[in-house]
Amino acid sequence: LVLCLGVSAPAAAATLKGTATNGTTGLPAAGDQVILMAAPAAGGALTEVGRGKTDASGRFQFTVADTRAPHMVRVIHQGVAYQHVAPAGVSSVEVPVYDAAQELDGVTATQDVQRLQTAGDRLQVIEEISVRNASDPPRTLTHPFEIQLPPEAQVLAGRMRSGDRQPVESKPTAGDQKGRYYFPFPLLPGDSRFGVAYLLPYQGEAVIDPKILYPLKHFLVVLPKSMKFEAKTPGVFQPMPDKAGSNVQEMAAVKPDRPLAFRVSGTGTLVAAKGGQQPARGGQTARTGGRMGPP
Repeated sequence: LVLCLGVSAPAAAATLKGTATNGTTGLPAAGDQVILMAAPAAGGALTEVGRGKTDASGRFQFTVADTRAPHMVRVIHQGVAYQHVAPAGVSSVEVPVYDAAQELDGVTATQDVQRLQTAGDRLQVIEEISVRNASDPPRTLTHPFEIQLPPEAQVLAGRMRSGDRQPVESKPTAGDQKGRYYFPFPLLPGDSRFGVAYLLPYQGEAVIDPKILYPLKHFLVVLPKSMKFEAKTPGVFQPMPDKAGSNVQEMAAVKPDRPLAFRVSGTGTLVAAKGGQQPARGGQTARTGGRMGPP
C-alpha cells in the first residue's frame, strides 16, 4: 500500500554507539557530556536529538530515529567540544578528546600567507595563518589565537579549520587594542588554519606594515602579476615561482621584531591555480619550541 500511494516508509530505528577516549592520558573519557545532533535528510541546520554522558569506560549510545541522515556527535571534555561526524548508516564512532590548558609548550605558528588584489578603491586581503600544536602529551590550548591587522582594516569574514575537520565560519573578535583580533576557538593537537578576509583603503598604491605576533618559518605575500611589489627593506623578500602566474614574495625565518613593510601598486585580480592549489609552503613547519598563550 505504501508503494502504491507513493509514500516513503519511515526508517527503522537503530542504535548509534560510541567511545570517547582521552588522547592525553590514553584512558577512557568517563563522565563527559555527549550531545547527538541530526540534520534533515535533505540537508539543513543541525538539531539536537539526544543528550547523555559517557560511562566509566567512555562509552555512550543513542537510539537513532532516522538512519538515512548523518549525525554529529559532540563530546564536551573540560569545557571543550569535540565533534565527530557519523555518516548515514554508521552504527559506531570513536571520539578522541584531550585535556585542556591555558598555556602550552610546543605550539608554533608555521606560516602566514597574505593574498592581495584590488577592487576599485579598496585592497582586498585574505590572510591565512597555519599553526601547529605539537604539545607532548597532546593537549588542547584554550587561550584564544590572536592576530594583528592594520588599524584601518574592515574585517569581512573569518574561518578556522582544525586538521581535516569541517571549517568553522566566524569573524575574529576585536580586542582591546586597535587592530588586535582573536579567534574564540580552542587549538586542538595537530595542525590548524586561521583565515580572515578584510579590506584596506587603496588609491593605486599602499604601504603595508604587517605585525606578526609569533615566530614564523615562512611569510608570503601573493599579488596578481599586474601589480608591483617593493619591500621597504631591500633584500628581505625573495621572489618565488608560482604555477598560477601570481607575483609571490617570500620571507623565511621571521621573528616578531623583523621589519615586514612593503609597498604595492597597480591593479589586478588573483587567478587560482589548477586544482585550487595556493602558493604556500605546505607541510613545512617551524620548530621554534616557542610558547603560545597569555602574554
